[in-house]
Amino acid sequence: MKPVDKIKAGIDDINAWLDGDESRIVWRKPDTRSPQYCDGQRNAIKWAIQWIHDEAKSMNDPHAKIVLNNAAFHMGVSAKEKFKIEGEGQ
Repeated sequence: MKPVDKIKAGIDDINAWLDGDESRIVWRKPDTRSPQYCDGQRNAIKWAIQWIHDEAKSMNDPHAKIVLNNAAFHMGVSAKEKFKIEGEGQ
């Protein structure tokens, strides 16, 4: 199947879903990872965010600080949303 055909098929699936036909939807399987794994993943993300903020503090260029702090903020928002969707942490 060509990439263009895959895109068209995806659009057809979205339109079918919007019309109320959920028979074509493939639902994502729930995450079955252990709580320890998820805790480790959360801690790694927190560490990365803190590291980015610390690097921003060491910068002289105010624009670089803004970019790094913005990246860290959005990383945190994405992580929070990911864990919320998976049902872990609020």
